[in-house]
Amino acid sequence: MPLTGRYPQKVLTTEVVKGAVGVAVCVGMVLALQPTAWIAVPLLAVGAMFGAYLTQQVRRMPLRFAIDDVGVTRIHGPQRTPFRWNELEDVRLNYYANGRKAAMGTLVLVLRNGSGRLKVDSGLDHFPTLLSRAAQAARDRQITLHPTTTANLDRLGL
Repeated sequence: MPLTGRYPQKVLTTEVVKGAVGVAVCVGMVLALQPTAWIAVPLLAVGAMFGAYLTQQVRRMPLRFAIDDVGVTRIHGPQRTPFRWNELEDVRLNYYANGRKAAMGTLVLVLRNGSGRLKVDSGLDHFPTLLSRAAQAARDRQITLHPTTTANLDRLGL
């Protein structure tokens, strides 16, 4: 029976609000204050970055991952994209620290096969299960891992 991983809705909602506030503040400042171009352009650029982040978080809301012994399936609405362990060609695991607190950060797992890639971060429910199955599949297929991936897996005891 597969496990179904989702990004927690409470966290995503918080991130959507942050992105929307960022867009509103940047665009609102430009509209209300009507600054010169050398101030308006950077503000609008920052607003566009907040907009891209907002879009990314909204797209993650319905996203699910079914994890089982055969592989992992990315489910986005009616679209299902299977990713089988026996087709795995590359595994990358990177750690991104959040600010000065190096102990608090995000792991990002990227799996590749002949037809594409699957990217998941550690905010996903059941991320440890997905990571351990991917690491086992990489060992079974004798995939040579990037040194950073190997170091990160070693730190996690995988």
